Amino acid sequence: MILVTGASGFVGKNLVLKMSETNQVRILVRKTSKINVFKDNNNIEIVYGELEKNQGLDAALIGIDTVIHSAARTYGRTYYEYYRSNVEATENLVNAMNRQKTKKMILISTHAGCGPCDNNEPICETYQPKPVSFYGRTKIISESVVRNSNLEYIILRPVSVYGPHDTDFLKIIKMIKGGVCPAIGHGKMYINLIYIDDFVNLIINVLKHNIFNKGTYFSSDGNVYSTDEFIDAVASILKKKYLKITIPTFIGMLYGLFSDVFLPSHLRLLGRDKIRDMCQTYWLCTNQAAVSDLGFKPEFDLQKGMAATIKWYIDNKYLQ
Repeated sequence: MILVTGASGFVGKNLVLKMSETNQVRILVRKTSKINVFKDNNNIEIVYGELEKNQGLDAALIGIDTVIHSAARTYGRTYYEYYRSNVEATENLVNAMNRQKTKKMILISTHAGCGPCDNNEPICETYQPKPVSFYGRTKIISESVVRNSNLEYIILRPVSVYGPHDTDFLKIIKMIKGGVCPAIGHGKMYINLIYIDDFVNLIINVLKHNIFNKGTYFSSDGNVYSTDEFIDAVASILKKKYLKITIPTFIGMLYGLFSDVFLPSHLRLLGRDKIRDMCQTYWLCTNQAAVSDLGFKPEFDLQKGMAATIKWYIDNKYLQ
């Protein structure tokens, strides 16, 4: 049986819903997690615990042979917040897996752990990580926790993931729908993207073919997009014209500081840590290792994936 952490998050939610179509899956969540989408599904077993507090892990791992570790903190104010959620939580999980003799892990990491590249040449998995955010720094440390364990593992580093149930891109889409799109920093920025269905299918393919080769793999749709292309694609699908407002980096960082210090989490659009990542010019990597080693065949480019995403937002009344 498989245990998924982070099931209430964007990637975890889509993964669990897909896996439960054909298999039993167990999820480890906090008692405060929003999991209504799972509660009427007989193929999903819900257990409660907390990775950071090292609570409920041994019980959750009984009868489990594989863990998909998707839980992570993506927003926070301090380095310690990220470290506790991304590093200490992973250490607690690995130790519990060793006690329960659970041998296999898929670690969902992130492109942010490697940081941006210096120019328009995409980086590969042998690139020396240079993360610029607390999130990226702690996720790359969590990778080392898994590598230094005695587990059979594979590490997947998705780029920016979008699709149904995501709330980050939804904020941008709502602004474009409203006719305005703020952009932090000057000049064009270049990114890779991956639609959630492609990433979920990659994870399921790893499980299906039992690929726990102790490798690390970037995951993207294989295309390079400028941020202007992304905005134009959204505006075209919505049939909206928009005004692009350029915000200097230092103003963005000041907003992030204000947000971190004064705003409660449910009102914060962006904090300093997220803005550090957003100010970089090139977020590019190659997916060739995943294509050759894992049989990865992404089916969605930006236009197809964003059309499906926006349709889901509209159908589920996230966009009126």
